[in-house]
Amino acid sequence: MFPIKKNFIPKLKQAGSSFSRFILPPRCLACESLTANQGGLCTNCFKKMAFITRPFNDKTGDPLPYEDAIDDVHLQDKTAYRKMRAACLYEETARRLITSLKYKDRLDLAQHMARLMFLNGQDLLKQADIIIPVPLYKKRLTKRRFNQAGELARHLALQSNCHFHPDILKRIRSTKQQTRLSMHERLKNVEGAFHINPEKRQAIKGRKIILVDDVVTTGATIEACCRALLRDNPCYIDVLCFAKVVDYAKGPT
Repeated sequence: MFPIKKNFIPKLKQAGSSFSRFILPPRCLACESLTANQGGLCTNCFKKMAFITRPFNDKTGDPLPYEDAIDDVHLQDKTAYRKMRAACLYEETARRLITSLKYKDRLDLAQHMARLMFLNGQDLLKQADIIIPVPLYKKRLTKRRFNQAGELARHLALQSNCHFHPDILKRIRSTKQQTRLSMHERLKNVEGAFHINPEKRQAIKGRKIILVDDVVTTGATIEACCRALLRDNPCYIDVLCFAKVVDYAKGPT
């Protein structure tokens, strides 16, 4: 046998990678146009991505105009969760990514979206014990075949030291699509829609929980989930989502 040189294997891997890039060139996660690197966004989509960076409200995660700014809107904001973080605002590129994940079976996006969520949610994840996704009703889960929040939560668990528990929280009845409902209608729509799996109650008690969803709009679904979880006395609940709607004219979301 001929001796294999030490630098032969790395060169072989590099050649294989180059060949793969030739056959399957990297494409933008949002619009699928050609990009320089795999798993990234093109320049145009990146410019339209409204990342949430500091300074932001420590309670809601909403961006603030400058450091030490007082967010008067949220001073009296009482929510069932302790803190919320989001990777970005729910705008054009974020909407494309979420739509592709949910309705076009782009499960590959979940890993990349979770990575962005991890960056903004590190302070919460470092303290947390378990990660729970917002559940889908069984009929919708059967139709879609996967829960997008569950996929994001699963990848977040892999990137952190938290335990992934997809079966603790259950959606026990179907609810209307929230998109065109008012805030009051949304709250009524999800009222009593979530229950805890009786076999998993002890997994919640005294634990620090991260509740994960793809997008938060009015927060009605998140509130309903948190209220269901609070009945079993967790230490606290934090929320981590990929995108968030922030309506500065109407106040908290």
